[in-house]
Amino acid sequence: MVQTITCINSWYNNIPSFKCGNDFWIGKGYGTFVIFIGAILPGTGGIPGVIAGLSGGYDSLNAYTYLGLLSILSVAIILPSLYVASKIVRDRPFSSYSTSRKKWNWNIFFKSVALSAVVLFILTLVDIAIHGFHFNNHFTIVTFILCLIITPLQCTAEEYLLRGYVMQTVGSWFGIPILAIVVQAVIFASAHPYNILGVIGTLVTGISFGIIAYYSKGLEMTSAIHSVNNIFTFCISGFGISAITANVDMSSFIMDILFFIIITVLILYLANKQDWFKNVES
Repeated sequence: MVQTITCINSWYNNIPSFKCGNDFWIGKGYGTFVIFIGAILPGTGGIPGVIAGLSGGYDSLNAYTYLGLLSILSVAIILPSLYVASKIVRDRPFSSYSTSRKKWNWNIFFKSVALSAVVLFILTLVDIAIHGFHFNNHFTIVTFILCLIITPLQCTAEEYLLRGYVMQTVGSWFGIPILAIVVQAVIFASAHPYNILGVIGTLVTGISFGIIAYYSKGLEMTSAIHSVNNIFTFCISGFGISAITANVDMSSFIMDILFFIIITVLILYLANKQDWFKNVES
């Protein structure tokens, strides 16, 4: 006879109650395996840590080349992999990984895109004023358009995996928000092959995203901020303004920390002040 237990069922998303026994945990493990294999299988980069091992790290990641774009795109395979895993486990709707609302809220997403783009643009101008401006375009029209299309897919896939799957799973197990936020942030940081400053900066980024996902009860905001940040990074590299490197210096570290602190405080304040969730179905 299979023993069943009632699982903690509502952490930051309103997950329906369900019973889970041996079949559930076998399925959960298999689902996790599917996600992992889906993330690294392409062999052109996969998760950032695989990029480091196979391609020489961020110093050789050129988002303006087809190979670089393929490496970025390979991360997006997490999305269909997570979908397959959710169908295997059948413990919750796939949409529950992304939002506690009945559907993805594009209004919140695009507001977050606009706000984070403005903040990042201002900080980029400040950085250019301090360090000077150099322009050497590496993009073609095709690679530039592909960069704009592929990057949000990569960022959203990471959000689904870490702030959607990992954070909610850990939160449902222990019911301790700060623990779930820190765990996913540590995984997020460890998957990025930076020097110590870069790892610390990525850890702060992960915590920032975790806080936003928890309080907004969805991935619309974090997917928007993540996408804008990475698009700016890849475009700055593609236009020869600044190179992508694993060796983050103090200036870049400070700018990154400033951006994520400012955007976290600002976006949550405005969302609350402007009632972004007032008429949102939940």
